[in-house]
Amino acid sequence: MGFVVKEIFPKYPSDWQVKLIGEIVDINKSSISKNDDKEQMIRYVDIKSVDRGRLTEAREMKLADAPSRAKRKVKLGDTIISTVRPNLEHYYLFRDAITNEIVSTGYAVVSPNKELIDYKYLYYFLTTNIFTKFLTQTAEGHAGVYPSFKPSLISSSEILYPPIIEQKAIGKILSLLDQKIELNHQMNETLEQMAQAIFKSWFVDFEPFRDPEHEWYCEFEYNEELEKEIPKGWESTTIKDELTLNYGKGLTKKKRKGGNVPVYGSNGIVGYHNESIVEYQTIVIGRKGSVGELELTYHPSWPIDTTYYVESDRKEYIFYWYQQLKTLSLNEMNSHSAVPGLNRDQVYQLKIIKPKDDVINHVNSILNSFYSKIKINISQIETLTQLRDLLLPQLISGKLRIPDPEKFLEVLDT
Repeated sequence: MGFVVKEIFPKYPSDWQVKLIGEIVDINKSSISKNDDKEQMIRYVDIKSVDRGRLTEAREMKLADAPSRAKRKVKLGDTIISTVRPNLEHYYLFRDAITNEIVSTGYAVVSPNKELIDYKYLYYFLTTNIFTKFLTQTAEGHAGVYPSFKPSLISSSEILYPPIIEQKAIGKILSLLDQKIELNHQMNETLEQMAQAIFKSWFVDFEPFRDPEHEWYCEFEYNEELEKEIPKGWESTTIKDELTLNYGKGLTKKKRKGGNVPVYGSNGIVGYHNESIVEYQTIVIGRKGSVGELELTYHPSWPIDTTYYVESDRKEYIFYWYQQLKTLSLNEMNSHSAVPGLNRDQVYQLKIIKPKDDVINHVNSILNSFYSKIKINISQIETLTQLRDLLLPQLISGKLRIPDPEKFLEVLDT
């Protein structure tokens, strides 16, 4: 049985309608066929490419080289929702130009009839916490390897919606918030790339130390342990001599009590709690699952037992160590067992360069300027996300109305 509006919204405005979603959309309307040019370039979007409304990556490849699951065609205005583990919120709206994106068959592709429903309003309704919870509960009752639901579940569900002009206004409000959130994400990605470039210049390529015109110019000497030349006076060391990798602590989903403390799994933030086990800024490393993935925290946190978290005697060097760990390709250090894992002893044995303290202090101060800006952007993202999540259920239930949606849209478009 699909989602029933009156069970969640027993009262709603008299000028709003309730319909089956299947009456106003097509699902999985278009797929790759044998007639499609196999030499054409596509951008393949798999389940991991999407995270809570963000397209984080799309792999470019020839259609002939694409995985067998690369089948679903999409167009502007389509919403995709993962039918596997919907609680992970792998959904996305194609609101910009389409450039040969092909998505995995693990998605339901929802294509609206734009004369009946605004595509942005539809997207926000389908991705509310209420609807996601419904999909999740249904998926968890499915007898299979992974929690999943059939695309027909969306078709058989009901949607509540206002007149088209108010739909557009609601979609516009929420889209503006999402656009600002996305802009901050993009700014942070640029800042992160700049930080990586600075680190690489100083500690991988040694550019300032090779340039006779640079104030840090110096002689080089061969280091046998690292098997390469390094600036004179620098040493080699091991991760074990510099850092402690502590095991995270288990915290099941049922025991998480909400709050503002991020709970970190091996693939990033997986929830929130009202207590922390790490009060200082740290680096969370994926131990099981997403092996070797790195997350830099900005608040007191709770890394769970699928992770390690980093402790150092020199906590002020956190940004230096974050970049240093990125150079070690920890994600390629899977132990050979049934469940992939990162062996702490193997990480401890890794040999790394040990620059002089004055060099680390200098570069760390530069990195700090980048990460300070990133932290400000993250704070804005959190505030805007909270505002969007507060407005969303109010707007799509009719509890919060836009008095003159047509005038509202005119103002926004001027």
